[in-house]
Amino acid sequence: EGLPLAVTISLAYSTQQMLSDNNLVRRLAACETMGNATTVCSDKTGTLTQNLMTVEVAYKPTGVELRRGGSQEAFGRDIGDDAFDYVSWGIALNTTAELSIPAKLAGNGGTLLDSIWSGVQPDVIGNKTEGALLILLSKLQRPNPACDYQQLRVGASSAGTVVARRTFNSKNKFMSVLLKDPTQDIFFVYTKGASEIMLGRCAGLEPSQRQNVAAKISDYANESLRTLVLAHRTITPNDHEAYAAATAAAAQPGCSENEVDWDVLDAAGTLKLDLLVGIEDPLRAGVPAAVLKCQRAGITVRMVTGDNEVTAAAIARQCGILPPNTRGTMEGIVITGRNFREKYASQIATQKKLAEEAARARAAKAGEADGGDGGDDEDEDQGAGGKEDDGTGAIEL
Repeated sequence: EGLPLAVTISLAYSTQQMLSDNNLVRRLAACETMGNATTVCSDKTGTLTQNLMTVEVAYKPTGVELRRGGSQEAFGRDIGDDAFDYVSWGIALNTTAELSIPAKLAGNGGTLLDSIWSGVQPDVIGNKTEGALLILLSKLQRPNPACDYQQLRVGASSAGTVVARRTFNSKNKFMSVLLKDPTQDIFFVYTKGASEIMLGRCAGLEPSQRQNVAAKISDYANESLRTLVLAHRTITPNDHEAYAAATAAAAQPGCSENEVDWDVLDAAGTLKLDLLVGIEDPLRAGVPAAVLKCQRAGITVRMVTGDNEVTAAAIARQCGILPPNTRGTMEGIVITGRNFREKYASQIATQKKLAEEAARARAAKAGEADGGDGGDDEDEDQGAGGKEDDGTGAIEL
């Protein structure tokens, strides 16, 4: 008769212990589930890393490279006026992120540019990766004041320049914006996205240039940098199919993404590569120690990411998920979310079914004990194997 009470007290004590480790448990029985976990599948950005993005390096296909701490003035001059305009418009308008002066500097009368050039990181409202690009653009503003992203947006808005947007998704891994030139009968498409996808969509590169860009992508990824490519396309009346699609979109102000023929507007092989950037996202303090604790307890830590696998593997080596001298990702230790779902689809389905059956059994048992329906414990097992939105589930691989 005293066993149920003893078990309840033990589980209640366990929840308090887990709470002290910043693990909030809603249902007592979940303590037992968590105690039996043998695998932790973790996301990378914002979980293992701080989600504080900084552009560490930028590279132009002509061979011009800027490292953080280098001369922004020289880099701005070397890009050239035409390319500089494409880069600045592509960064400023192909995003919805904003920068704001940090609260501690807001009352000092300084500008956003002053805070950035004094080394104070501005607050990013929106996507942190896009915020890092806006900070880069602000740094390049000194040699070319015309690239103030806020002024560019105001001018584009007042002239009705922005026609439509293609939002980023995990399938395509790039995003685009369609602009109409208010002074000429032409359109521009600015696109940015994952470098391994975008490089294949860009044309007009000499074989040696393409090879150099590919080598830089690999080098930056091995430095734990997330790599992005910025590209553009100019659409004139001579580009009959694309011009017709752009004109049709411009004739429908406020049209949705699905109403625009993006497969024609930013089609593979029509874009010109403007810039490759490498973005750093530092590890959270304590991550290597936490990974080591898990490994010593016999728990396998895996990284499930939507990022470039080479970049993910480099970060995994930094935090101890992969051994320091390991080459590659090791089977099943560092894997993209898409590959995870494809590779372990049957196991995920089996484990989900077992979890549902176990939850129903517990609910029925609780109902017999108290005369009620016992509630629904189905969600108590979620998260033991990683982030639910990665589709991982609580499974042992």
